[in-house]
Amino acid sequence: MKEYETVYILKPDLGADRWKKVSDRIEKIFSDTKSEIIEKKDWGKKKLAYRIGSDTFGHYFYVNFQTESNPIPELERTLRYEEEVIRFLTVRLEAHGSKDGKPKKMTHVEELNVRVEDPHPFRSMDRVRHPKFDRDETNQGGSHAEERE
Repeated sequence: MKEYETVYILKPDLGADRWKKVSDRIEKIFSDTKSEIIEKKDWGKKKLAYRIGSDTFGHYFYVNFQTESNPIPELERTLRYEEEVIRFLTVRLEAHGSKDGKPKKMTHVEELNVRVEDPHPFRSMDRVRHPKFDRDETNQGGSHAEERE
């Protein structure tokens, strides 16, 4: 089974009855396509990263589900045409490390060997010099032809 998660943002000034209406429509899509809802969370009212229309806040909802069929086109079509929905995003979750869909477990030795080579790679690089802004004391305002020689 494929696993997905969807986050959708509703307008912040809606009542609980309007949230319930949108949530019921989404659950109906899942029941029609024989999808299983694993987790559903109401994340509450949060400030948006940027203004969307006239809204600076939104009410966030999260749904994690598994399915054999593909309910995504119908789900996104419904969310797109709902007036209460500001934004939505659906992402497919994949298990990393194995072909059978189960996550690969690391041994204790493998965990110890996982290292970050250089957390700040640009600090170790020599600074790139710019001919206009970085001048040597020996070449005070000289021409570019002199710098090339």
